[in-house]
Amino acid sequence: MSSKATTRSSSSRGNSKTSPAAKNDLANKYLILYNVASGLAWAYVLVFALIHITNIDGRAAQVASSGPVTASSYVGKLLSSSASFLRSASSVTKAHSRWWLPGFLQAPVARMATVYGRVGPQVALVQSFAVLEVVHVALGLVRSSLPTTAMQVTSRLLLVWAVVEQSATARANPAFASMIIAWSFSEIIRYSFYTFNLLGLQPPQWLVWIRYSAFYVLYPIGAGSEWFLTWISLPNSSPIPGFRSWYQGAWGFLDYLRGIMVLVWAPALYVLFTYMMGQRRKVLGGGRKLKDN
Repeated sequence: MSSKATTRSSSSRGNSKTSPAAKNDLANKYLILYNVASGLAWAYVLVFALIHITNIDGRAAQVASSGPVTASSYVGKLLSSSASFLRSASSVTKAHSRWWLPGFLQAPVARMATVYGRVGPQVALVQSFAVLEVVHVALGLVRSSLPTTAMQVTSRLLLVWAVVEQSATARANPAFASMIIAWSFSEIIRYSFYTFNLLGLQPPQWLVWIRYSAFYVLYPIGAGSEWFLTWISLPNSSPIPGFRSWYQGAWGFLDYLRGIMVLVWAPALYVLFTYMMGQRRKVLGGGRKLKDN
């Protein structure tokens, strides 16, 4: 009797603190859940953006005529506060339809100009949750560069909240659709690749190839759209900032921030692009296989 009691007592003392192996297992399960959820969230954005552009469900005109809700007002609605509605994007859609385009492209491009009304707020929420990736690196859950991760996440957040959220012109431009489509494909591929590694499985060769090759197409489309949206969000009355524009209030703090983003876009894309080219050579060019997590 005393022997069993002693066994139970020592067992309870041993379980009073979580072992490193148990902590690692718990962290791994959390990261798997995070990556799967993030991949599904971006898949949702991609699917509904494409549904809107192709008008499969016949709701594109209804979304365009109702006018987009900004991400901040969408969050407010979720929190049961009043939501603020912005002007209708239908007039902007008509303007885009006058572009010189082949007839079969005019309607899809016009619908691209109203994609924000379908998935814009959801993109802002999904992208905002990426802040957790900075936390993961800071806590040591993921082996990655903290400054690099923080800069990548911050740049996306600035696009979502300091550019698109603040500019009706950016929200009603087809470049928003091309940007989030590029983002969605990139993130679905990335999170799928990470999930395989976290599960201890070898990713399929086709996924490895896409992971380290798709950037040749997705980066120019995504980054080009980012730059264009940032550029058109700058004040029209004063395209070049100066003392007079500041004195007259034409340029505010966010305008200067967006101006800096326009200037650093090209060198930042060059650095990121060449980095991915190096990673591709290591993985697909006979170098050692990288283990992302």
